[in-house]
Amino acid sequence: MSVTVVNDWCFLEKADVQDGMAAIRKYMDYLKNNDTGLEQSLWLKSSENHLRYFHIATYKTRKALDLQMESEGTMRFIQRLTPLIDEKTVAITPGPTIANTGTGPGEI
Repeated sequence: MSVTVVNDWCFLEKADVQDGMAAIRKYMDYLKNNDTGLEQSLWLKSSENHLRYFHIATYKTRKALDLQMESEGTMRFIQRLTPLIDEKTVAITPGPTIANTGTGPGEI
């Protein structure tokens, strides 16, 4: 069963958001160039808060997600992004994918 994770966070007011965007671009390259079981990766910026961002990722299986979370590429990304974000705002919500019109399956 595929699993989707919603990551929600805000950059710190003093953070270099462009450095954060560069980290995201580098991480996206890593995801594209490595077989991680990733089916979809969508990055969004809040229209109400210019510091708030979301990352929605769908993986083929829970095991694929677990392996990705422990990967060297993910660890590098987290190390680069963590100093830029307000850790009090971080929310990571995993759950089964119910429906998906993209490349990944859903339950219904």
